[in-house]
Amino acid sequence: MNPWMWRPGAASLGDLERQMSHLLDFTFDLVQRHLFLGAKPHPAGNLYEMDSEFCLLIPLPGVTADRLDIQIVDNTLTVRGERQPPASVPEDSYRRQERWHGPWSRTLELPPRVDVSQISASVENGLLLVRLPKLPQMQPQRVAIHVGSSHATPAKVRTEVVERNGR
Repeated sequence: MNPWMWRPGAASLGDLERQMSHLLDFTFDLVQRHLFLGAKPHPAGNLYEMDSEFCLLIPLPGVTADRLDIQIVDNTLTVRGERQPPASVPEDSYRRQERWHGPWSRTLELPPRVDVSQISASVENGLLLVRLPKLPQMQPQRVAIHVGSSHATPAKVRTEVVERNGR
């Protein structure tokens, strides 16, 4: 490969710019292939909080529900899947391939107060939505305790609820 072919005359600067661009593209593609050969991709996602639930939204174009596996172990949510390449395009016909194909996984720690027994997930228009309902929050209670005047003869502890719901 001859990266620079000098031709005296018109547009030599434009030729140099094009050839430098080709050289940089070639170099970046080569470096990317070697650096990320063993790295597994994972899709980006957004986790947001609503009043009654947390929601995890992951864009997964080309991934169907039957290619997804969602598991919870301890306090960790793991989403696994696989993106299949289009069957109509032979592998050797690609000139540039920026969308990755193959298996992937995404793991994240569950937010506090998630009701694990009520988690649900759905795929629609290439978006995975995992709903993580919250457990009901404990309401503080105020309790009056009657106290005796001596350690020798302590009063029996009698409790009565004075207020509920944090008032």
